[in-house]
Amino acid sequence: MKFVYRGKNVRNAIKKGRKKLGISEGDANIEIIQEKPRILFGLLGGGTKVKIKPKGGFRSDTGETEKTYEKVKDYTRMIAGLIDKKAKVSVERTKGGRINVNINSSSKELIIGKRGATLDAVEYIVNLVVKRDPLTRVDVSVDCAGYRKNISAKIKDRVKKASIKVKKENKPVKLEPMDSQTRKMVHEQIKRIEGVESESTGRGNYRHVVIKRKA
Repeated sequence: MKFVYRGKNVRNAIKKGRKKLGISEGDANIEIIQEKPRILFGLLGGGTKVKIKPKGGFRSDTGETEKTYEKVKDYTRMIAGLIDKKAKVSVERTKGGRINVNINSSSKELIIGKRGATLDAVEYIVNLVVKRDPLTRVDVSVDCAGYRKNISAKIKDRVKKASIKVKKENKPVKLEPMDSQTRKMVHEQIKRIEGVESESTGRGNYRHVVIKRKA
């Protein structure tokens, strides 16, 4: 694929290219090849040509994108199907190129598992399979019935209150044990709060995050 797109002006050509590739302007490498505005109803000038490629190496060729979607969907459905044969899987691509997968199932508690452990395992296996093929190599996030989204909202509130307590009492606050994805959410949230820092401690199912004053 040449990644070259035409338009009546630069903005129009870029818009066409981004729409074709399914990416935002911030995720695109843009090169203006020819800038000749069309005049007289497009009969002269030849128009503008730009070359657009996605940043980060994600294969935005339509065929490869569909191949990636199908592989992610098929493997997720296969794994979730071991628990619920009627489980439905949907996929969508984020601005950064990551693919988000959502599983809808009447057995969501089993698919999610204790503290999201089963969901983490599903996500790990899907990523392992997808990244094995260079043509479908992309980060995949797997959720079930909005579990991770709900957890994220609760975590933000929990971290905010804990950080206020740490700064007020000048004492570390130990959060409850969490799965790896949730701990990652906490660490990312803490980075946005001035005056505090976090670290993970403990082992296995008892691994948790400690929030403390920044040294």
